[in-house]
This record gives sequence, C-alpha cells and structure tokens, in this order.
Amino acid sequence: MMIFAKKYNKYKSKNLLTICSFSIITSFLLLLMSINMTTIIIYNVVYYVFIKIVYSITEVNLFDYSNKQPFDKEWNVEYFIFREIFLNIGRMLGYAILLIIGFTHNLEYLKIFFLCMTIALIIIIRMSKNIVTREQDIKR
Repeated sequence: MMIFAKKYNKYKSKNLLTICSFSIITSFLLLLMSINMTTIIIYNVVYYVFIKIVYSITEVNLFDYSNKQPFDKEWNVEYFIFREIFLNIGRMLGYAILLIIGFTHNLEYLKIFFLCMTIALIIIIRMSKNIVTREQDIKR
C-alpha cells in the first residue's frame, strides 16, 4: 500500500479501477468454473490485493466528496454516520450469510454469495468512477 500511495495519481484512478474490477471478475469466474484449493487461493490473493486498492481509491473519493456542497458544512457528520451504519449492516448480513452457508455445507449457496459480492464490488467501482468523473468535469 505504501507503493500505491506514492504512485497514486487521482486522474488515472478510473483506469486503475477498471483493471481492478477486471481482475476480480476474472478470478471470480475461475472460481465459479471449478471450486478447488488453487482457484480459492487465486481468488483470495487477487481479491485481497485489488480490493485494498479499490477501497483506498473509494475512500479518497468519498472524503473528497464529503468536502463539497451540501456536505462540507451542514451535513458532514450525518454523511459519515449513515455511511458507517450501512457499511456495518452490510458486514453483519455478510457474516450471517457466511455462517448459514457454513452450516449447510452447500457449494451452490457459496457461489451465489460470491456472485452477490462481486456484483456489489462492481457497483462500488462504478460509483467510484462516477465520483472521479464528476470531479474531473468540475475542474475543467
């Protein structure tokens, strides 16, 4: 992450988000084709590396976005409170679903869960790209 922080360029983040999403989706498709130790390890490594990059870019964009109207003075605390509430609700739901999948030992449920996670990541990446695009349009 230190290398990423030194090399990060805000104007190239859109391309970096595209590369991250493509890598995560590719590893997910590999996992869907065949669930074995190799594909699980590949998925976990790719997911861990690229999700850190995606979350770092998203956090930077969200903090920049929170300094703009109407959040800069009036709604800043509420913005972060609601964001954290929904993030924590999502985490709790994810853990509960994984617990249910673990008790049932059904790989089809695990595939469905991975599909939902990948769709959520694509949505996060697209939203982050939209924030980057809006900021670039405003600066022009």
